[in-house]
Amino acid sequence: DGFNGFMGDYRLTWSPLAAPTVSSFTPTSAYAGQQVSISGTGFVPGAIVTIGGVPVPAARLSFGSANQVSVTQLPANAAVGSAPIIITTPAGVAVSGGAFTVLPPPPPNITTFSPTSGAAGSTVTFNGTALSLGDGPPLVSFNGVFSSVVTTSNSTTTFSARVPSGATTGPITLQTSAGATTTSGN
Repeated sequence: DGFNGFMGDYRLTWSPLAAPTVSSFTPTSAYAGQQVSISGTGFVPGAIVTIGGVPVPAARLSFGSANQVSVTQLPANAAVGSAPIIITTPAGVAVSGGAFTVLPPPPPNITTFSPTSGAAGSTVTFNGTALSLGDGPPLVSFNGVFSSVVTTSNSTTTFSARVPSGATTGPITLQTSAGATTTSGN
């Protein structure tokens, strides 16, 4: 019989998935591009997280454990206003007890940039608030000449841009879907 007369006792043991729950989230309000951490139970990779009436793209979700999921960037198309956070898994749907508030994004504000001068091709790093809203990289121009290389992170507070060919000394302008800001320095 190929088993030398031994047929082992094999058992398959499984437990059904528990329906998810949402116990808390921080912050309780944010604008597009900002991070949100959600705590609860039963979170599994592949879960659908809905905030502001729209599902968060999977690439913007980070599952730390079955009890923690982070939204790395709140979607730009999330509806402004207050609504519960919804998490959908194969085992069920969790609706937060409290409402999360999606805020209108403020206009960008550059607080610092470095270096303060450089040749075409140099990379300049910017710091500030509302610099990237998760709806694409900001438009950046160096004294009216647009940069074609803009690198954003999962942050609304920092990004980098390459000084374009043909740029001259002058102000730097950054534009997002919520407005524009121009540096006072050259």
